[in-house]
Amino acid sequence: MRSLLSAALLCASSSLVFAAVTERRVEEVEVRVERLETRVSALEKVRPSAGAAVPAILKDPAAPVAVQFLRKKNVVEDDRFGLQLFLYFRNLSTRTLRSFRGRLVLSDQKGAVLYDRPFSWDEPLVGSESMEIMLTVLGGKDKAYLRLLKARGLTARLLKQEPFY
Repeated sequence: MRSLLSAALLCASSSLVFAAVTERRVEEVEVRVERLETRVSALEKVRPSAGAAVPAILKDPAAPVAVQFLRKKNVVEDDRFGLQLFLYFRNLSTRTLRSFRGRLVLSDQKGAVLYDRPFSWDEPLVGSESMEIMLTVLGGKDKAYLRLLKARGLTARLLKQEPFY
């Protein structure tokens, strides 16, 4: 009878231990579920309304190269006078440009176009970086040199850009 009683007590104690372990596991799962519910509800609050379009991929800018005029300097080359124009080119995209081309337009403060020529660059320009490029304009048949020489505040733009990634 003692063995029967000890076996009954052993089963009861093991069932109590099993019940405690099970209860602890259930509580842990409940805590995990609560954390998951708070994260999901936070994500649902951030989600835009059904009518708003969500861009899947950030696109590269239409004009990935920005140009800024820095300074000019008088030079003499081959018995002709000219100007060295120092321009600051910046890659606005995050991708590396292998090369790019477009129309380089220099304007005065009033917006009058003083210089308009095709421009191409064949060296890589890493994403979000910039470089200084020197361009020489020699005096010749056209009056671009003289117009640039007289101009005070020049602004530079690169129009009709064609980037090559």
